[in-house]
Amino acid sequence: MTDITLTENSGVILDQNRLRLPDDLEEQIKKQYTKILRVSKTEGLEQRIGDDKLGEFCKKEELDLITCDNTAHLEFFDAGIKKVQCERILKVDNAPHIYRLHIIE
Repeated sequence: MTDITLTENSGVILDQNRLRLPDDLEEQIKKQYTKILRVSKTEGLEQRIGDDKLGEFCKKEELDLITCDNTAHLEFFDAGIKKVQCERILKVDNAPHIYRLHIIE
């Protein structure tokens, strides 16, 4: 597993719709982010929220997104976001990899 490098954002959204985090990664996230929101468990982040709306929410609230959706960042551009950093933070054999999306501008 790759260590998660900090961004200037102190908060993160966990895309819980399909994401299953290993315990050690969840612990790393808890150590590095002071605000952790979860899709389907946070007002404004309903279970079927589109990736463009997730991008808008991340930008407005200055949050990163951790997801296993390797195309989520593409819909961020539809929300008017110009630059997104996409970092694979965990490579999982026979399962979706886990990514952290950080909005640059």
